[in-house]
Amino acid sequence: MSSYDLFMENFYAMSIMLTRAPKGSLLNISSAIIASSGLPFDDENFLLFGPSANAIHIDCAVGLMPGVGVPFSVPVFSNTDPFMPLLVKDKVACSESSHHVMALSRSGAFEFDKCCELVDEGSIEEFAETVWKGFGTKGKVSEEYLEFARYLLSSPFNRLFILRNPRKKAVSCALLCDSGSSCGVYYFATLPRSRRKGFARRLMSSVASVAFEKYESLVLLSTEDGFPFYSAFGFEDLGVLPVLHCPKLEGWHNF
Repeated sequence: MSSYDLFMENFYAMSIMLTRAPKGSLLNISSAIIASSGLPFDDENFLLFGPSANAIHIDCAVGLMPGVGVPFSVPVFSNTDPFMPLLVKDKVACSESSHHVMALSRSGAFEFDKCCELVDEGSIEEFAETVWKGFGTKGKVSEEYLEFARYLLSSPFNRLFILRNPRKKAVSCALLCDSGSSCGVYYFATLPRSRRKGFARRLMSSVASVAFEKYESLVLLSTEDGFPFYSAFGFEDLGVLPVLHCPKLEGWHNF
């Protein structure tokens, strides 16, 4: 498999993993999968189209989204019809952002940092808070998200990590998702006040050392903001992946 194919395989596996969360759901329809965590964040609910998806499949899938009841994202993979984004935008008022599919090969030396640790029941709330604040969510971590974080910890496909600063506070976090054929990094974040201090690099070196115990490469999907860091760390850019961000749809849509 190519590195891009490994990324797609891992991303699909991660998406399916989210559906087993306490409020998650999975809908398999012709040439499409609706994978929902049940959380009110579009980047944790996905509408995934296969290469054979056409206008009828898109109408059907988008029409089902009000019943799912969450905002959602639609990744535009390289094997999907180039007209797919236009068809989705014709049905839903959504925004679009550019992401980068990236892969790191097992060619360098990576070490597990002494300030990095695997998350367990005793530190899962710290992990949840670091994700929550690291991605800019305001306010206190919700009980719903704490429940979701505990699910992530319980999944046999995942390993969760935090990195602590000298005062023992968790400042960076990451999740490795093992899909059997590949390993992917998700929920990689650093608290705003702790950025540009080397914590993210130390954490990435730690999770890479774990991933490379089994795999030859490590894959992820980067935002434009995160791209300079991953590129400088050594990740190869495999191409731009457009992502459509769609709001929660109300009522039942028949197109």
